[in-house]
Amino acid sequence: MITQFSTQEKEVILKNAVTSFVHGIEHLLDYKIEKNIKFSILHTFNAVELLLKAYIGSNNKVLLQPNIDKNSDKNADISILLERMENFSAVQFNDDLMKGIEVLRNKRNEIEHKKFILTDKHDAKDVMIILVRVVSGLITFSHEYLAKDLTRELPCELESRFNDLRLKFDVKFRVSIERLKEKGVEVEMQCTKCFNITVPFLEKECKVQCFYCNELHYILRCISCKKFEVSHFFDQQFYCKECSMNLDNEGQDYADMIEVDRQISENELPQEY
Repeated sequence: MITQFSTQEKEVILKNAVTSFVHGIEHLLDYKIEKNIKFSILHTFNAVELLLKAYIGSNNKVLLQPNIDKNSDKNADISILLERMENFSAVQFNDDLMKGIEVLRNKRNEIEHKKFILTDKHDAKDVMIILVRVVSGLITFSHEYLAKDLTRELPCELESRFNDLRLKFDVKFRVSIERLKEKGVEVEMQCTKCFNITVPFLEKECKVQCFYCNELHYILRCISCKKFEVSHFFDQQFYCKECSMNLDNEGQDYADMIEVDRQISENELPQEY
């Protein structure tokens, strides 16, 4: 039998995940103090577990149990949950995120057994690269599959500082930003796939790729107001979001008018004897 999280149950889990996510970034930004790297690992890994739980439980709560044939209030280990996600879902974490999560799981275990040691700056840098990669991956996953924009949960200052941190530890992100600058791009748009603001926006109809993930986007001119807007598919009869909303409203107004006319006509029909 398939039972899914209620909206309230899912929201409670997401709320806790957001709390851990934000705390993880707060500690991550003060990474020069070693204990903050430890706390960032713990909070970020907890956010991973909770977001994974929210996703799987939204499909089937039974898959969260250690043994799917026996009812239990306990949750399965994350390695089991990841395996079930792969076997029972069309959605999986990408390879980079999976590798990062596995590293964090090992680091989390080291911390809990008091064996966590950063031997030198290179070791600390490697951990930071993994943390930044996992945080970025969680933002994308949550946005796409849980309809939760984690960046909106961050104060503006934290989001700005995290993006600066990405420039330092995420080579792919840094190269994407540098390419945008080299191309002289003055306006960037958010990618519909990776949700990074790394899509060049030009005032002409053309195809553009996200400089981070290479997802293809189309810049199209609205046939109504002539404004340019980004779309993830080509449409010869393209309407921008604002004009589409106006058309929808006009359509509803027309439908309402037809309904009123119908009711008036019915009231004016001769009564039957």
